[in-house]
Amino acid sequence: MRISIMLISIALSSCTMLNHDKVIRPVISSETIIACQMNVLKVPVGTAKFSVSKRRPANADIYINSNFFDRRGPIGELIIAGKRTSSRTKGGGYFFVRNGIAGVSAYTAPTNPSYSTQSILVGINDGKVNSKLFKRSHAKERDYRSLVGTNSAGDLYFIASSRTCLVTIREIVNLGKHLGIQEAILPDAGSSVDYQFSDGANKISMKALPAIVKVGLKIEEPKSYIVGNIQL
Repeated sequence: MRISIMLISIALSSCTMLNHDKVIRPVISSETIIACQMNVLKVPVGTAKFSVSKRRPANADIYINSNFFDRRGPIGELIIAGKRTSSRTKGGGYFFVRNGIAGVSAYTAPTNPSYSTQSILVGINDGKVNSKLFKRSHAKERDYRSLVGTNSAGDLYFIASSRTCLVTIREIVNLGKHLGIQEAILPDAGSSVDYQFSDGANKISMKALPAIVKVGLKIEEPKSYIVGNIQL
């Protein structure tokens, strides 16, 4: 039986924890949304050092593609080591690092960040889901998707499709809401999804399309990444 893409509530399973240490550290878990698995990484404040890069890092514990882009480059703000390399666009939200602390801000641009990357799509603002976004035709399509957000304590969350998990924007945003996320943005989706999550002991990674396939199909690689390294 086909499940309606307009379904408001989502089915969630108990988290399957891959890290059982009592020490405060990043933790990988999984959540079942409808009938497929989403990978979740919770990064408590102060347990990882974050930055932004123009390309996928060769060595990093955590990375995920960020800005939407076209052939000319990233769409929206991109600031790396205090230097602006792409201009801000109207609307959207931001992942940023300021004074060494990473955060997410819906609609309001961060002031004087050392790193910043902008998404044109906001999923959650002040604890409220962006229901207007759900009505857009592209939002109703099932695809590889990801979400980056923060809870009220400032802990970071990274949520992303597993290899066999195609979801709507409503579904991934409602999952973020279920996990207590207060501010959330949606990075570029579909063939752009490219991430690695680590909790210090385990790693999960997924790239929507291999590089060789992208070359053959003339699909551009992401133009920006959120990058993190665990600090224990």
